[in-house]
Amino acid sequence: MYIIVLSLSRYSNNMQQQQQQQQQPASRTHRDQTNRRLISIIGADVFDPNADRSLGTKKYRIPEHQRFPSWPLHYKVALVDTIFKDYPIGAIILSTHQDTGDHRQTYYDVEDGQTRMTVLQEFILDKYKWSGRLYSELSHDERAEFNSYSVRVDVVEPGIGMSDVEYRAHIADMYERLNSSKPLTDNDKFHNRQSTQVMQF
Repeated sequence: MYIIVLSLSRYSNNMQQQQQQQQQPASRTHRDQTNRRLISIIGADVFDPNADRSLGTKKYRIPEHQRFPSWPLHYKVALVDTIFKDYPIGAIILSTHQDTGDHRQTYYDVEDGQTRMTVLQEFILDKYKWSGRLYSELSHDERAEFNSYSVRVDVVEPGIGMSDVEYRAHIADMYERLNSSKPLTDNDKFHNRQSTQVMQF
C-alpha cells in the first residue's frame, strides 16, 4: 500500500515538473528592425569584405561561416539599377557581438546580405560601371540618391539571460534557415556550427 502511494506521488511530481518546463518560454533572441542609409553600412570605413574574417575590426563584419560572393557582372549591375529605381532589395540581417579586451566595442556580423553589401561597395569603389559610368562619374545628385537609399536592417541580439553558447546556437540555426532555399554544402554546415557547443569535442 505504501509502495503504491509512494509511486503515485513520484509520478505526480514528475508530471508537475514536466508541465512547469513546458510552460516556461523557450530562450529566444531579440530582433530590432530599423531603416538605414545605404552608405552607412557599405562605406569602406565601416565594412571591409576582404578583411581576414577571424581578425575583422570594422563595425560590420562577415563571419567565418558565410559563403564568398560569386555574382556575375550582370547581377551586380542589376542590383545597382534596383537601387536607382528605389525598389526594395530585401533586409540586411545582422547579429550583435562585442569584441573581447578592454574596449568591448560592439560590432555586427552580417548573417544575410553580405553579397549585396559587397557588390554595392564595389560599385562605390569604381570596380564596375552602371549605365556606362563609374560611381565617381555620376552627378552629385545621383551619388546622393544612391547613398541615401533606405535599407531595412534587422538586428538580432541575445535575449535576457541568454548565454553565449545559446546565442551562438540560435545564430547558427537562423543562418541555416535563411539559407534553406540555397543548399548548404557539408563544408558550409561545418563552418556554421564550429563555434557552437555541438562542435566543441
